Amino acid sequence: MQISLEAGSRRIKEQDAWAKELYPTVHERLKQAAETLPPDSPAQPFVDALTELVQAQADTTGFVVLHRWVEILERHFSAPTARPRAHHRVAAAAGARRARSGQAASPSSAGS
Repeated sequence: MQISLEAGSRRIKEQDAWAKELYPTVHERLKQAAETLPPDSPAQPFVDALTELVQAQADTTGFVVLHRWVEILERHFSAPTARPRAHHRVAAAAGARRARSGQAASPSSAGS
């Protein structure tokens, strides 16, 4: 069992050393491939997010934590509006109430 543990540990160290040595080269290839896309390509946000996630992974030398994933993905795939969903439901319900009561939405009441 001790021999197996030592052999496994040695393999992991060899893999880590290989990856650390090769990472800059393959990450540069990824960035160069990303640069060949036209800026208006529909794939651009995916490529940008992948490139940034790969860099974040390398920076941690471990796993990228969930909040970091969300920060990166939110930056590249942000929602069309900054308002939280709950705000939309409240505004829609208020609009429906006004419509049922016959009130027109005025600029002063639209934000309430």
